Amino acid sequence: MKLITFDKPDVVTILSKLGIRYEAREMKTVIINENGQVAKCEICDKELSIDNLGNIAKGSNKLFCDNPACFTAHLAKKFS
Repeated sequence: MKLITFDKPDVVTILSKLGIRYEAREMKTVIINENGQVAKCEICDKELSIDNLGNIAKGSNKLFCDNPACFTAHLAKKFS
């Protein structure tokens, strides 16, 4: 599995290049999923924003928050 890594200042550029939408809502810029709803972390269900996006699984629409435990849990499930 490949992972797209990035620095926080590059999040908007990465999302735009991947065709992932985002919009300003309630004092933060949230990431929008393909259904038009706020995207959530694949593991903990935390709503994702520009500020708390941590990982993107390349070649998929799986997004993870910046809690390292969430991506680790994803890897553990995938390889167990």
